[in-house]
Amino acid sequence: MQSIIQANDDIGAVIAEYDGMARGAIAALKEAGKRDGVIVGGFGGAPDAVDAVKSDDLAYTVLQPVAVFCREAVIQADHDIKTGSALVANEKQLFDCLLITRENVDSYTAAFTLSM
Repeated sequence: MQSIIQANDDIGAVIAEYDGMARGAIAALKEAGKRDGVIVGGFGGAPDAVDAVKSDDLAYTVLQPVAVFCREAVIQADHDIKTGSALVANEKQLFDCLLITRENVDSYTAAFTLSM
């Protein structure tokens, strides 16, 4: 992030691959004196990222419901082991994620789930 900041004077937003990277981008922007007006968001929805949204440090985090992914993996593996056949037709599956912003962060109730 420091190299990106040095090469670009007009950064307006940072979309980070995960929340830890977003927090690192914020630290680098602050260190360079360029934090004001830059929107920073991440992915993961970890409790510390939710706290950062509450404090307006992060603009958003995308809650990836890891607990849901894990539960489904165990159910499907159990079925496969017991029956010898796949429970679902497609190997690739889609799960809903949740955008947590300042507007809805107070409704957030549980880490790594879709409970809101």
